[in-house]
Amino acid sequence: MYTKITPLFDRVVLEMQTEDDSSSLIKKPDKFKLPSNEGVVVEVGAGRYENGHLVPMTVKVNDVCLVAEMRGVDFVVDGKTLRIVEESAVMAIIERSSLVQPS
Repeated sequence: MYTKITPLFDRVVLEMQTEDDSSSLIKKPDKFKLPSNEGVVVEVGAGRYENGHLVPMTVKVNDVCLVAEMRGVDFVVDGKTLRIVEESAVMAIIERSSLVQPS
């Protein structure tokens, strides 16, 4: 079964990353794990209105984002942990590269 979530206005739906502690010898119970603040954008709203004009969203689908703590609503759909937040809760877009940055 597939469920489509369409956020309204300036809302963003992210699939939250899980902490991968498979390299650790000591396993923490789920209730002691901190939720990750990193997520992949799966859906975006149309944008927000300012002075009667639609301002398009900055983030787009497949962006990896850093989200402010304690913002938004977490829920599970089709076995995936999702979080819906306002675009203002997205603090940064993360771009990973295998290239070494010059110092």
